[in-house]
Amino acid sequence: MKRVHLGEMRLRGESGEVVDLVTYVDKMQQTRRVYRLSRPGIFIGEYKTVEELAKHVDLATLVEDDPDEFHP
Repeated sequence: MKRVHLGEMRLRGESGEVVDLVTYVDKMQQTRRVYRLSRPGIFIGEYKTVEELAKHVDLATLVEDDPDEFHP
């Protein structure tokens, strides 16, 4: 999970959903981190906390995504 929090690894769910940790600087020069949830070609949302993310995806089903593996 450490690699996920560092933004080095993404998580993938059984239904094809993908969770990325995104870090950015907002207009007020504050560094923000959000969990971005998507499915192939579909943006679902961004969540500030793991608790918010858990309302939209079952965290127990998430596994580290292997970028070399094919996901239809």
